[in-house]
Amino acid sequence: MKFDNKGRLVFDIADIKHPVHKAMLAEEGKVIVGYERELVLINILFMAAGHAVLMANSGLGKTKIAQVMPLIIGGCRPARASRG
Repeated sequence: MKFDNKGRLVFDIADIKHPVHKAMLAEEGKVIVGYERELVLINILFMAAGHAVLMANSGLGKTKIAQVMPLIIGGCRPARASRG
């Protein structure tokens, strides 16, 4: 593990070598360009059964990422969490 000068863990994308993760990144890279770090973090959250909130300005591909993930995973379909 690597830490910065404030003691925070530094995440290095090259440290992840899991074949499922590499396959997911390869497929995501066919559709999403330029968001490798974000895709890595989303993949980690998915494998850990976590949740993600995608926050950015309009038109930067949040919806596209949300549409691509279930297609890569297979057997899933995108849906919003129900409120109430």
